[in-house]
Amino acid sequence: MSTPTAPRTTTNLKSIAGGKAYGEHTRVLAPSVNGGPQRAADDLYPVPDDDRFEEADYMAAPDLGEVARALIKAEPARFDHFKGLRVIYLWRRKGGTHAGGRLTLGKCQKPGGLLAYFADAEFVIWVAADHHRERVAGARAGATRFEIEAVVFHEMCHIGIECNEKGECRNVVVPHDVVTFNAEIARYGAWKDDLRAAAATFQQMPLWPEDSAATFVRDMQAMVDDERSGITGVSMTAAGKTATIAARRNKRTNDSQGKEVHMPEINVKLAEGQRENVEIAGITVTATETPRTVDDEALEALEADDRVTVVRATDDAPAAD
Repeated sequence: MSTPTAPRTTTNLKSIAGGKAYGEHTRVLAPSVNGGPQRAADDLYPVPDDDRFEEADYMAAPDLGEVARALIKAEPARFDHFKGLRVIYLWRRKGGTHAGGRLTLGKCQKPGGLLAYFADAEFVIWVAADHHRERVAGARAGATRFEIEAVVFHEMCHIGIECNEKGECRNVVVPHDVVTFNAEIARYGAWKDDLRAAAATFQQMPLWPEDSAATFVRDMQAMVDDERSGITGVSMTAAGKTATIAARRNKRTNDSQGKEVHMPEINVKLAEGQRENVEIAGITVTATETPRTVDDEALEALEADDRVTVVRATDDAPAAD
């Protein structure tokens, strides 16, 4: 009989906007399936309090079922085998621990015998309420929507199909793709097939999502532009390529509210074919190339006008945005 597996697709883990911290993987929730507002990934999830269990060990969790349906819709190829399956989603009052003291955040079970009769379901997925209420994310206690979705996704990945040579199939609980020790990886690396597959997946993951990368670049540019930092450039190397964020030689001034603004020094001249003086954003441009300083808003207006040519007089190379 073949090894039990869940239908899988090879996914290229591309960067998706929505991340919050450098080095942290994309934090974007599966789109809602009920037409409701899309929640933020870092919002705290309304995990039920102990009192709501009314001394029972389990309680129905239609909200977790909603999370699962959103994931099925978001990844139809991965969860195509869920069609026709009856899966019950529950909150468990106390999750307990694995051997070694690791918290059990959730579990996927295939009911059998008497339990299967009363459950009337092929699978039961439960999520531990106590552990998720007590999770500490940054300065906040409690699990985020991102973390709850990740747990539900993990347990859904345990649901698979096993088929024999005759094409006869049955539902099974799929084991984890990788079982290892940190010390094993530290000493021997990805020395076997399952570890090599996991390593390849990690290598596809972005260092940070696109918006976080843009924020990082802006922050670094502001730092090197600020003479008080004492830093005139930042270099980064990845995949054999090096990029440098250099200080922009912009003059600074204060606006009417006292806020510091950049004043790039530029050369402005009439474009070919223009004979008369042109006024743009309060600046009169003549045929003669004239160095001047302008604020960012005026510079954008000048650069957007086809009648003139703008050259940043003091920039040795294009600056990073």
